[in-house]
Amino acid sequence: MLVNEVEKRFRAQTGDSTLRNEISQHVTIELTERGLEIEFAAQPESPLFDENNTPTPVLERLISKFAEVADLTPNPLAIESHTSARSVVQVKHNAWNVTSNQADAVRQKLIDYGVSSYKFQKLVGYGDQIPKVANVMHAQNSHVKIVFLRGRSNSLEVE
Repeated sequence: MLVNEVEKRFRAQTGDSTLRNEISQHVTIELTERGLEIEFAAQPESPLFDENNTPTPVLERLISKFAEVADLTPNPLAIESHTSARSVVQVKHNAWNVTSNQADAVRQKLIDYGVSSYKFQKLVGYGDQIPKVANVMHAQNSHVKIVFLRGRSNSLEVE
């Protein structure tokens, strides 16, 4: 089954203890109605993006690891980005634009790592509108989901 194969490859033992630690801290894999969701969540001391919305080295390594499993299925991908709320409305920090740019940055990095641009069906920036945790300013509300979308037959196919 796709879920097991993705989990196995994502969590496979690697000689890089830093990567193993980052995966355990930042990655959640879940099968939902929409498909198989791989979520990368920021941590208080480990953000996913820098102040210019460029993926941090942590996110860069996670994206690279995802690229290794992206071709396990022909199903299309969706990328969704979320951000935590700010204490004061900031003109420079338009949450919608920030998350839209972040979703596109993840898409571009995946293409750089060899994922076909045709695989992407949907890019969405949700701003700070769908918090993951109750404290809307918590770092974990800054997260990215990459979803293997279910096919027409509501299936997740394995190649």
